[in-house]
Amino acid sequence: PDETTPDTVYYQCATHLNIGWKITVTNPSVNSTMEKNCMSLDSSANLQWTAYNTSVTYTLCGCVDTTTTAIEYVGFGLSGSNSATLMLGADPTITWVDNMGVAHAEDYYLSSYVQCRDGAGACPDVVISGGRCKNNVFNISGSRSNGVQCVTYSRPLSTNDTECDRIINPSQPQYVVWGVGGLGETAFKHFRRA
Repeated sequence: PDETTPDTVYYQCATHLNIGWKITVTNPSVNSTMEKNCMSLDSSANLQWTAYNTSVTYTLCGCVDTTTTAIEYVGFGLSGSNSATLMLGADPTITWVDNMGVAHAEDYYLSSYVQCRDGAGACPDVVISGGRCKNNVFNISGSRSNGVQCVTYSRPLSTNDTECDRIINPSQPQYVVWGVGGLGETAFKHFRRA
């Protein structure tokens, strides 16, 4: 950027006119490893991420059902395998905006395909292993409007939580999982980020 660059740029998704991002322009010389990326996960969700030296910030947007009082989540994270898409062992962050308009992002671990029970299944990290795993997401903000929910959150690239979290390596492709649905559901979709 230079003196003619605006401080804020707005991006609107070409395929979903209700989904877009407000991007704050920063000076790349402050952090030379910063790189912004975005992708459409499918017709109902989009992801933007910026990798920094020790963390990554995500903005996860998805179309949610506003005709019910049930809360819907949008989740995204690393596959349980470095060489294939695998739900078991996956490390997603589940995001939602509650009925009071408060954004949430919770670090999960998928030990099986069922809803969390007694620390097993699709569980928040803090429920697993008697509290040895931690919720490693921070700087949570977001909103829900006109059927689109966007939550921004950050996470360290390496959390030192080796039991529940996978290391994010921004310099190489990694397999990921993602999902949109009602809280309590465990139906995640998946693909490989190139």
